[in-house]
Amino acid sequence: MPTKSNATGRILVIKDALGNAQSNNITIDGYQNETIDGMSSYVINQNFGAVQLMCDGINGWMITSR
Repeated sequence: MPTKSNATGRILVIKDALGNAQSNNITIDGYQNETIDGMSSYVINQNFGAVQLMCDGINGWMITSR
């Protein structure tokens, strides 16, 4: 993930486009000690699953949609 100080206002959508996240999980890690909704990482483990993240530049990345 980009660092929160350089991503203010940015929205990212990460999707399992191939439909194999159940057997090949997609792990999204925060930059160094930054978090995603208070967690160090977020895992997409459902086929064709997706997550939308928004950065406010202060608190870091927040999940806005799953």
